[in-house]
Amino acid sequence: MVLDASGNMLTELEESTFRHGSSMERLLLQNNWITTIHPRALAPLKSLQHLDLTNNYIEELNTVALKPVEKSLVTLKLGGNPWNCGCEVSELWSWLQDHLSYIPEPEVVKCELPKALQGHSFLLLSSSAFCPQPLILRLAIQDIQSQSLLVSWQAANSTSIYGFKVSFQITAGDGRVLGSLKSRSLPSSPRTFQLEGLRPDTSYLICVQGLTTALRPVSRARPHTQEDASTPDHPPVSRFPGAARALLRCARHCDVRACTERTSGQ
Repeated sequence: MVLDASGNMLTELEESTFRHGSSMERLLLQNNWITTIHPRALAPLKSLQHLDLTNNYIEELNTVALKPVEKSLVTLKLGGNPWNCGCEVSELWSWLQDHLSYIPEPEVVKCELPKALQGHSFLLLSSSAFCPQPLILRLAIQDIQSQSLLVSWQAANSTSIYGFKVSFQITAGDGRVLGSLKSRSLPSSPRTFQLEGLRPDTSYLICVQGLTTALRPVSRARPHTQEDASTPDHPPVSRFPGAARALLRCARHCDVRACTERTSGQ
């Protein structure tokens, strides 16, 4: 049985859309306006072999929707959709990698977002390309004295890390950065550093930056608050207790650097 519903301005596949489709073998849905597929929309299609979703408006697809047909499926066409290649599609990427034989032209499944990956073939990317993990996972400030404090951090397990850079700068009460930036490069261990020579009762922006051997595209540093750190154009910034500000910087030999504001003691 074949159902050709192409070019019908369909916008959604609901749970009940194919409730009588147990004998359907070919489902042609190309050239519609589909944005959403219910996780159980394909569940009744026990005999489905060919599914064409080409040229729709699908940005994400829950793998739960594909699992009921994965044993019978032979061909799955996904090209011509504006895929959002962020961390949200990691599970879909893994599922498709395990079923690449279903995809006749994997190179035509291309990313629309984020802008840095626009036009790239989703299935030809590595998982780290569309879902980079932060190097600095946690940042803590301890032992705050009148002119010193202890910075400690946790980092991702990565063989590319050859060291860290701790930077600090005076900030005003409204968050404006004052004075010159001071930095200190450190080896890969230990992951603590004693900041000394600080001014009493003064706020500082303190950052820890992971240094890696991997080359990354250079871009201008952009400040983020915790609330806007997960916007689509930027990977998530690592979270840590008491953080007032985080800064994401993608440049040569560096990755995410985690920052926090602290006031030195009286």
